[in-house]
Parts: sequence; structure tokens; C-alpha cells
Amino acid sequence: NFLYVDGTGKISSHSTASDFSIFPAGDYTDFVATGTGTFEFIGKGNLSNRSNYNNLNFRSEGASIDIPAIDLNLQGNLTILSGNLSNVVYNRSISLSGNWRDYVVNGFIPGTGSVVFDGIAAQNITINTSETFYDFEIDNASNLTLLSPVDVSNSLILTLGKIITDPFNILTLTNKNNNISLFIYSMLISKQLPDWQDYQIYLKIN
Repeated sequence: NFLYVDGTGKISSHSTASDFSIFPAGDYTDFVATGTGTFEFIGKGNLSNRSNYNNLNFRSEGASIDIPAIDLNLQGNLTILSGNLSNVVYNRSISLSGNWRDYVVNGFIPGTGSVVFDGIAAQNITINTSETFYDFEIDNASNLTLLSPVDVSNSLILTLGKIITDPFNILTLTNKNNNISLFIYSMLISKQLPDWQDYQIYLKIN
């Protein structure tokens, strides 16, 4: 076990033979603060039962890495480097203040959970081809930029800030039953061209 962990490096955890990811006990408070360290989970099965992180990387091997029965709160980036990150077992919430990066086609399996972009600085989404989210929320006055196409299959929740799109990186509402929910609070959506005004977006509703 560790007494105290600090710094801006990376701690990697390989799943056990019984498909669990385990970190040694210790005080990680400063290691998971904004702008600090990175946890990387390698293997398959259940993610460590930890809620707070700065940066969080996933390298799934074989089967998916499963989000446990706890909501995840990231001060930094979430990155899927290989395999799948699955939220289908417990359908939890993921909140992040950094960027979403998925280098795998359909690397995120959303279940019926939510992903909330609630940073202070500008955020972006970079994906290999496209990504599907179930409930998708922005709560960031500094805005969220789509650098890849994004699909939302249930609720699009627009609390604060702008979702910035372009003709190639489109936000698509994909619910085939025509009952997708759209919640707009103090939110504006904008197209990334200087001559367009707020409320214009490359938004497709299937």
C-alpha cells in the first residue's frame, strides 16, 4: 500500500486473473487533482471501485472494461486507447472537465448512463469515426467542440455553454422511436463559421 501519492505521472493497473482492476490503498487526493496524474487501466472486467480521477486511460484486452456501480468524476481527460469501455452493467454517470478521446471504432458502449461535460476551460471530443452517447450534457461556459461526429440516443441536455459543430462533425439525435428528450436551459448551440449566429447548428434528427 501507498501512504501518499502525488505528481503528474501515470499509474497503470492490470486486471487480475478474476478480471478486477485493483489499485493499492493510499491517499491519492493530490494525484487526482486538476492538472495532475493519470490512471491507466489495462485488461478486462471490472474497473476499480474508485470515483475521482484526473486523467483516465483505458486499454481493454479481449473483453471490455466495465464501469463499476459508482459514478465517475474526472478533472482531466478520458481516453480509450484500445478495446471497449462499457457502461451497460450499471449505467452510471461520467462527468469530465477535460477532453473525450476514443481511438477505437465504437470504443464506448454507453448503456443507459450519462456523460456530462462540465469543465471550466474549453473541451472537445475526438473519436475514431463516431461515438454514441445515451444521455449527453454540456454544462460549460467555455464551450464544447466536436472534432468528430457524435450520436445521442436519448437525452440531449443543454445547460450552459455552446456545442460547436461543423459540416463534418455533426451532432445527431438517433432515437428511432421519435421520443428523444431535448432540455435547453441557458444553452446556445452554434455553427463554427463567423457569419452565423447562435442557435444554428449541424444537428441531424433521425
